Amino acid sequence: MILQILGKSDKKKLLRKPRKIIPRGKVRIEGFEGMTYRFCKTCNPRPGDLIIGYINKSTRSITVHRLDCRELQHLDPGRMILASWGGSDEGEKKEVKVIVEAEDRPGVLKDIATVAASKNINIKGISFHPRSKGKSIGIIIFETPNLESAQMLLSEIQGMESVSEIRDSSIH
Repeated sequence: MILQILGKSDKKKLLRKPRKIIPRGKVRIEGFEGMTYRFCKTCNPRPGDLIIGYINKSTRSITVHRLDCRELQHLDPGRMILASWGGSDEGEKKEVKVIVEAEDRPGVLKDIATVAASKNINIKGISFHPRSKGKSIGIIIFETPNLESAQMLLSEIQGMESVSEIRDSSIH
């Protein structure tokens, strides 16, 4: 998926270390575990913030943004990738972090929350921001007992009329 965006020849360049890394906490970038990354200077993400990675073709690097970063409104959602702070402890429920693109209208978040509540799945974090053309994009972190529950939840949300896309690379 990422290679389609950058092209095969750019993969080696993407894997190189950026020149300057600001230590702010360990970031896990879905599909790029162990890679180096940069932090957006505009939003200055800190541990605990909801974050997202963005593949920058011109610098061939990944930039980590806060989900409420104003720069995200101008970036291509197809080049956004899941990112989170550190990992989860064993024995805890599974956290599933998804990127959702939906209509920007009253009630969309209520509809998603109602589906989660009907399956007894907790929402640990949620952040949505308007995009262009009546759409909004956001990250939702669900706490599920297992992957089967998460798959059922995401399938039902994807089937909602107001949801145009839901992405989660940890569930296949």
